[in-house]
Amino acid sequence: MGKIRRALTWLSAIGGTIDNVVIGGTTPAAGTFTTLGSTNLPNKNVYVDGGRADIYTADGSMLKPYKTVLAALTVINADTGKNWILNVASGTYSDNLTITGPRYLSIRGQGVTLSGTILINSGVGTYDRIEFVGISGDRPEKGPALTISGKITATRSDDSLIYVNFSGCYVSGELETTTLGTWVLQYDKCRITGAITGTFTRAGHEQILIESYGFNEFVGAITGWVSFYNCHDSDFYSNITTTPYYESRFTNCSFGGSVSIIPVGGASSVVAYMDGYSYRSMLLRTPTLTGVTITRMDNHDTVVPDNDGATLTTGDLGKVYVCDSGSDQNFILPSVAATNVGAWVEFVKLGAGNLTITAVDSDTIDDSSAAGTVYCSDVGNASIKLRLCAATEWIPISATNTWITT
Repeated sequence: MGKIRRALTWLSAIGGTIDNVVIGGTTPAAGTFTTLGSTNLPNKNVYVDGGRADIYTADGSMLKPYKTVLAALTVINADTGKNWILNVASGTYSDNLTITGPRYLSIRGQGVTLSGTILINSGVGTYDRIEFVGISGDRPEKGPALTISGKITATRSDDSLIYVNFSGCYVSGELETTTLGTWVLQYDKCRITGAITGTFTRAGHEQILIESYGFNEFVGAITGWVSFYNCHDSDFYSNITTTPYYESRFTNCSFGGSVSIIPVGGASSVVAYMDGYSYRSMLLRTPTLTGVTITRMDNHDTVVPDNDGATLTTGDLGKVYVCDSGSDQNFILPSVAATNVGAWVEFVKLGAGNLTITAVDSDTIDDSSAAGTVYCSDVGNASIKLRLCAATEWIPISATNTWITT
């Protein structure tokens, strides 16, 4: 009896009433139940069911859900700065939606399609979070997941950081960010066929930061001010043409389209951290990575795209230079000493131009003459890794295609 009494006391305290309670009986006497309004619920749950054809005064409760997502969002937006869970019954909802008021909003639905446009104009505070939650398994396009086919436009009047999360969703509409803000787009077990476009009115650190977990497929083009901030287990079938401000990170990722990643001027970081699988997959796309330093996470190699040749120093030992040029290029090895024995440097040739590596001082490269060269004139990809085996002797320890010493 104590627990029941406490439950009834709580019910009364939050605004609910129940008449003619019978404990131990089989059939309660006729009475009335006053539905709890969503404003009384501690977790701010709201329900939508577009399949309801009966007539009632909707209040967003489970018994009397709203019939459109727009009606629910009208209530949510009016109660600014709160945390909400919006439960949507299966069906297609064509409302054009605007999200402006919540601090946190989770839109949940299985077998749900949101086909209208969605404007996220959240301006409550930093770290606001909007979530779209569908199924818990992979391949959301193959079953009754949460499908978003309308365009999503994300905009903000300041540069605060906002999270937009997609979990178990099939996103076929474009997502575009405009004006200001840093938008962290998080994907977990999603298929994204719509484009992702970072368009801002002010150059600099306004960015889309993509984070992906679980298995995700990106099929739409990814363009604009976008940083691949933390991407795992993802297939990028799309063309990538981005101008990042922040660092990028790829693990167990594959690439099927063209790749151009050129950092914005004054970027805080131009490093792309990649494991071996992601790196090899990206190299097959002959990427444009002007100004990007690739750091391998599996063996800590630092990859430096350089299409113009360079004169190296001992500080460049242990790096991989990737040259993609249609004209002949020359890399000059550093002046070394006995203390550098054991160090290595690697060169990858991607373009049609000849690639020449030149020793200095009295150093040799395998059987070359003093201060001689090794070069590759093959059309197509080639690589060579040189190790300093004596104070004046470089030895190839691996190579692909034909390299000739002089």
